[in-house]
Amino acid sequence: MVEYYTEDVKHPAMKIRDIDQNEEYLKRLAFMKMRDYFIIFEIGTAICLPESEDYKIKIAVGEESWETDLPKQGKD
Repeated sequence: MVEYYTEDVKHPAMKIRDIDQNEEYLKRLAFMKMRDYFIIFEIGTAICLPESEDYKIKIAVGEESWETDLPKQGKD
């Protein structure tokens, strides 16, 4: 599941917190293995975007992140 939201702020804050490495986490870690994934993102439409057209959308998964270009002006 994914949650999208926007905030019109002057200085955005990136909120990240470390995973608690408690006993349950360490038990599960023993069964985990590295996997390669292929990720495709498509942003067709969106709601609640800023009125300004000077923005980009950033998608982050773990340590990796991708950023869109500026929005297209009108229909081609």
